[in-house]
Amino acid sequence: MRTITYGIFAEDAANRIFMRNTIPQLVEHFGKSSDIVFQHEDKFTEFVRPDNGLDARNRFIGAADIGFDNFGLDVCFVGVDCDDNVFEDVFSEMQNNCTKEGVEDKILIYIPVQAIEYWLWYIKVKKENDTLGTTPNIETEGRKDMKKRVYNRIKPTNAKSNPIVDSLSKSFNINWLRQCSNSFDAFVNQFEKYINDL
Repeated sequence: MRTITYGIFAEDAANRIFMRNTIPQLVEHFGKSSDIVFQHEDKFTEFVRPDNGLDARNRFIGAADIGFDNFGLDVCFVGVDCDDNVFEDVFSEMQNNCTKEGVEDKILIYIPVQAIEYWLWYIKVKKENDTLGTTPNIETEGRKDMKKRVYNRIKPTNAKSNPIVDSLSKSFNINWLRQCSNSFDAFVNQFEKYINDL
């Protein structure tokens, strides 16, 4: 069995928790559990943190390099909310930076549209009604509305929101979220390519 050491460089705790919980589910989803184990390097994720999404976008190459050089990372997951930007533009800019630096095969980028709460809301409604076949596209609704739907408050503290993120993302239907969110599907496609190229 191959061990892949990874770190997470993401703009906030919700993004970090979500990804830490999602990676093992994706390994299982693609039937690689007997071949690959992903080991989270907590020290990197705790040591190298951006101040916000813009800081994450500006510093992610340097942060990943610290992870590769000083923490023994094989891969770095970089998470930023898209906010009011166009997903394709943000992803393309970040991917181009990876290509310029020659690390496109060592950095996997995930960019929720508009924020991680949109992915969490899709997960939440499916957990509340497993027979749900479709859900309205909510990615054009305001971020405050999504926070209220997910956390039951507009500005939750990490003490309130982190357990909710953890609970929702610990186990969820990967195909459902892929169907609901093109941005999640784009990330899963990257992840699948990464593990197939190992």
